[in-house]
Order: sequence, then C-alpha cells, then structure tokens
Amino acid sequence: MTSRSTLLGILALALRPVPDRLLAQESSARQNTSPAPSAAPAPDSPSSALRDLLAAACAHDEAGFDKFLTARNSESFSRLTSSARVELMKRFVLLDGAGKPALSSTSGRPSIRCTTRDGAADIQLGGTDLRDNVALLPVEIRDASDPNVPMGGEPHHILMGLVRENSSWKILSVGMLFLDLPSLEVEWDQSAIGGNEHGTTPRPIVHVLVLCQRRGNARRVRHRPG
Repeated sequence: MTSRSTLLGILALALRPVPDRLLAQESSARQNTSPAPSAAPAPDSPSSALRDLLAAACAHDEAGFDKFLTARNSESFSRLTSSARVELMKRFVLLDGAGKPALSSTSGRPSIRCTTRDGAADIQLGGTDLRDNVALLPVEIRDASDPNVPMGGEPHHILMGLVRENSSWKILSVGMLFLDLPSLEVEWDQSAIGGNEHGTTPRPIVHVLVLCQRRGNARRVRHRPG
C-alpha cells in the first residue's frame, strides 16, 4: 500500500466520509433486500462501469481505464506521459504496482480484490444513488496485505460520481472533487517529469489541483472589474 501521506493525497482523491444519507441508504438496502450472493450488476449500470474502471486501474490497463473517462478527460489522458497515466490509475486503488483484479459480488454489491507483488486491497462498492444522468456510489477500500488480518485494515471511504455520456457511464468525480484532466494536464506532466528526474513519486494530483485553483483565482482577481 502507499504511504500514509500519499493516502491522504490520493488523486484529487479527497478521502472524505461518505454522507450519512448514503450510508443510511446502503444500510437500509442491506436490511430490506436479500439478493443472491452471486448476483452481478447489469452490464450498463453505474456500478458495473465503476467496477470495471477500478479493475483497469488495478491492472494499470490504460485502454480499459480510458473507456470510462469522459470525452474531455479521455483526450487529456491520451496526451499525458505514460508515467503520469500510471500515477493517475494508482490513486484509484491505493496501490503502487500493477495488480491482478479478481471480481466478485457480496450481497449483490460488486467487489474487487486487487493483488500486487507488494500488497493487496479489497474494494467494495455501495448502493447507487441515481439522479437522472448522474450516479453517486460510496466506495470502501481496505488494506488486505496482511494475511493475519482477515477483515483487512481500517477502511477508506470515498464517494465517486459517474455521468452518463453517449449512453455509457463515465467517471465524473472522486471524493468531493470534480475530475477535470485538462485543468491538470500540464501540471501533472511537469510533476511526473520532475519526479522521474529526482527518482521520486510525482506530487499527488490533489496538490496539482490546488495549484491550478490558486492560479485560476489569481487570474480572476487580476481581471476583476474596478
């Protein structure tokens, strides 16, 4: 697993608690429904799309990951350096090395076990909050690297958003942050290059996002009417 400092900065991955409303909705769904353990989400459902995106991120499968990016983000993703694309995918599963994803379903909810040479993570998707063309799904990620801890470590809760674009579900947000790669593209590539030159990991995207936000605010201040 990545270091604790990297975990706190994942992606623009603001690791914020899932809203109580969604947790209550998920708990209620577990109590009031009893789907077969082998039940799988519909192929075109938001949970199926998010499951496959996370599986692609686990395997560092750039083509598979790109399928679940919006057209705007896909264009920018194709222009990132190879190392920057890998760094982006790492932050979706909190693991450094390329892994082997194993898909399963727990109480009808998609689950992914991502196993790498150096560690493993269990990822479970919660119930979908669907509003027209936007879907929100709580995601729980646990460190599964230690075989002596069957239930895994303390879970990290992330709320991920998807949007329906051209009849397919695409990743829209991670945590409370909107995923807009064009805004991060130049900064992220420069960060990746700088990190490679010094043998270090590029700055987490959340830092890049803050830099872009500060620059945007500065531009708005300079152009504010007198």
